[in-house]
Order: sequence, then structure tokens, then C-alpha cells
Amino acid sequence: MKKTFTIFTLILLTLLSATAFGQLQEHIDQAKKDYLKYADTEHNAQIKAYKEVTSYNVGDSRNFWRYNLSVMPPGWINQSATCRAVGEKSYIFVADDDWGTNMTQQDVDSVFKYLENATATSEEMGIMEMSELYFGTIPDELDSDPKVIFYFSSLGSYNGSVFDGYFSAYNQMTEAEAQDAGSHSNECEMLYMSCNPVDPTDMVTLSVLSHELQHLIHFGYDPNEETWIDEGCAEFAMVLFGEPDPITSFTSNSDNNLTAWDQNFSYYVKTMLFVTYLAEHTIGPDFITALVANTENGINGIESTLESISFPLSFQEIFTNWTIANYVDDLSYDEGIYAYELLSLPAFTVKQYFTSYPASKSGSVSDCAAHYYKFNTYFTTLELNLNFPEGGDWQMHLLAYEDDNIKDVIPFDGNSLSFDQPDSYVLSKLVMVLTNSTIGSSDKEFELSINDVNSVNDISFSSDIKLFPNPTSDYININIENSQNVIYSYEILNPLGQTILSGDFENETKINLETLKKGTYFIKISDGEKSSYQKILKN
Repeated sequence: MKKTFTIFTLILLTLLSATAFGQLQEHIDQAKKDYLKYADTEHNAQIKAYKEVTSYNVGDSRNFWRYNLSVMPPGWINQSATCRAVGEKSYIFVADDDWGTNMTQQDVDSVFKYLENATATSEEMGIMEMSELYFGTIPDELDSDPKVIFYFSSLGSYNGSVFDGYFSAYNQMTEAEAQDAGSHSNECEMLYMSCNPVDPTDMVTLSVLSHELQHLIHFGYDPNEETWIDEGCAEFAMVLFGEPDPITSFTSNSDNNLTAWDQNFSYYVKTMLFVTYLAEHTIGPDFITALVANTENGINGIESTLESISFPLSFQEIFTNWTIANYVDDLSYDEGIYAYELLSLPAFTVKQYFTSYPASKSGSVSDCAAHYYKFNTYFTTLELNLNFPEGGDWQMHLLAYEDDNIKDVIPFDGNSLSFDQPDSYVLSKLVMVLTNSTIGSSDKEFELSINDVNSVNDISFSSDIKLFPNPTSDYININIENSQNVIYSYEILNPLGQTILSGDFENETKINLETLKKGTYFIKISDGEKSSYQKILKN
């Protein structure tokens, strides 16, 4: 299902300015690097074994370090906070400065409900149980307390940038280790969440909370996972919660390497779609659980997880099917292989629409990306040929539609394909999916040529030939300027090429179409030696 938000949800949410967002993202990324550099996990395990178990009750107070995001560059501040709720798997702490103004007990109770008891789609489990079920065990690095602290404070905003929440790996280090890195640690599993200016009880904020919890779990298993995998799994957490990010941006520019990462919103959307498709078309969310636990990174992690369940398709084959599914998204075709169950996709933008033949196109597609090309459907036999000067791994498929219903997905035989008008249905739309499944980080060039091998379209519908009105409901006029006493003939053809109306005229005529059903037709105009065609839409 698709939800439309008033705010774009990222790790942090909404319209972030490049400077503010970049500062926080740099902080988050640096924390992971510093953990790998400074954290002595074996020594910390020994400390933990002799350390008294840390636990809290409602009303307990303590101080927390956090990043102050209301100034740039941000810096560390230390705030007092009080425990306002205790669950089986979670604590809710609220900064004392925000209590009663930016967050109330009613707000706490609402957040607590979704942490422990419910999601947007289920009353059977909360975010904590859902996250452990689908992503794995929450780490317990230092404090011997299995509960996670959700610390709500005024993360604030800066120059229009609104921060909703984040995970920091510094809290998985000791304070001494964090100080060696020039930072601080609260020495506990925790997530920073905002209560000002963000509404902490909004379903979008709660969905972001599930996103951030996945980051904590994933970090516990694989602290150096590639960003696109980690973010894709965090986006999938939002899908499972029931409030996914809006499917925008990527749909208008599919030439975006799946394995590359930037903070642009389209990168979050592409990874959300891929991980959701991966889960739905392998063994379900259990595949993502195994992927999170796999310490191999990126595509290698996907491949080894596929091998562990003896799955018959490779990453590249699944990726190719995914690029088709992004355009088709129809559960009724071929047992739903090119569809989503948990999401409903808007239409993807075609790169180019070829309205006449012959035609050609040269260009490039990013590795691990795809283009979509649409073709005029009036032809007898359409011949497509592709050349790839730089090599690479390419897959091409034609998508044939009757009205809005997908009828055929046809793979190319090598680098070429001849497609005849179908006999069993009326072709209304034809799209080619050009997939570059090369695993890399560059662009690959292609050359495409298109021909209607039986076409005799020698007269151009230029200023000399006028058809109007089109679309039409009852008649169409033909007017040929500069006609020199030539007798023309016309034929009205259905999409199968069958003649259903015909006649002769000199320079103009009016054709009655009232007896025709609504749909797509073609008109053929001939001067005895040459012919020309154009589509007519009957309303």
C-alpha cells in the first residue's frame, strides 16, 4: 500500500538544507568509522561482564550527551532527562527542558503504544517486537540492559532543516573510547528522537523511529555494511510498520545506480523498492533477517544469502526482474513476478517515446540501473537492434499492453528482437525495459535502431495533411493542402490492420465514425504510389 506524507522521511526527515543535513550525516558516518577504529569489543565485553546491570524506573533521571543541531557547526551538549515510560523492550526518556511543553504524558503513552503493542498495520506487535522479528536481535554492547532508550528532546531545526531522529554509533563505545575520537558516549543502546518542532506522536515520526531502530540492529551485526543495503533495510522497516516513504523522485529518473549512495530522496526510494521486492520475491522478510545477519557487504552479502537458501536466481537476475516490476507492478501477470504486494507504485517515466519509424537512439545507462522506452503501436513488424560498444551485462524486455493490462513480457534474443502485431489482443502500448545489470560504478553506452520492416510510410503528416478533430467522438476531417488534382484513397484500420472503412477523395473529406466503438484506430492515406499512417483516438 502507498501512503502520501506531508513530510519526506529520511533518516532525518523533511526538506533538509545541504549544510545542516550534511553536518549531521557526517557525524553519523564518522561515528561508525570511529567505532571500527577505537572500540575494543573484547575489552568492553570483559567490562560488561563485571558491570552492574543498568536499568531504570519511571521517574529516574540521568544526563545524556547529544549533538546540538540548532547551531552550525553542531556540537555536543549534555542534558538532564527523566524516564517517563518503561516497557518490556524499551524506555522513553524525555529531556527535562521539553517536559510539559513539547512532550506530555499523553504523548508518551501514544509513543509507548506503538513501541510495545501496535504498528500502523497490526495490533498484535509493536515496533520493538516487529524489528526483532524481521531484522534480528537488538545489540547489548555495554550496559547489560536489553531495553533500548528512546530519548526525546528538541532536536530542533536549522535554516528550515527539521531533524526527526538518528542513530549514533558513539553510544556503542565507552566514553573513554568516544573521547579518544573527540566525541561522547552514553554507553547504552539508544536512539535520538525529536519532540520539537516535530510531533512525536505523528505516524510519520513513529515510522522514522522504526527506520532508526533497524540501523541500530543492523549495526550490531555488521557495522561496516554498505550504506545502500543498510538504508534499504531501514526503509523496509517503514514499509513493515505501515507508513513507507512516498514513492517519488526515483520514478522520474530510473537511471540511478542501485548500489550508489547520496542523500537525495530518490536514493532512499530506490533502496526501499529493491529491498521490498527482494523480500517479497525470495522467502519473505526472513530473507532480510538473514541478510542483516550476514557480515558480507553489499551485493556479496545478497549473493551469499541467496546461496544459503539455495535460491535459484542470482542478484543480477533478481535485479533485472525488479527493473521490470517497477514499470509493470501487476499482481495478475505471471503469478505476480513483476509486482509488489506491500506497495502500490505510481507510473515510471519513459525516457523517450518513439512516434515514427525508422528511428535511432544512442545514449548511456548507469550500472545497476534501467531506462524505459515507449513505441508507437502502429506497425506490422517492429524490429529492434541494440549495440553495446563498451560491453557490459545488458537485458532487454518488451512489455506489451492491451489497454492498461500487461499481456506479454518478451525477452530479447541476444541484442535484437522482431515483434509482430499480436493476434490474440489489441496492442495499445509497447515499452522496452533496457537494463544495465553490470556490477560497477560507471555508465555504459548503447546504440538502438528501430524499424517497421513492412512500413511504406513515405508521405509525412506535415503541414500538407491535416486530420481534425483528433481525438474525436463522431467524425474526422482530412484536408490536404497543395493538392494537384490527385485522387487519394483512405482506409480506417483497427489495431490488427483490418480495414473497416474506406473511400476516395480529392483534397478534403469528412469521414463518419459514429458506428465505430471507442478505441484506437489508424488511418492510411494513399496517392496510388505512396502511403502514410496516423493514429486516431475514438472517444
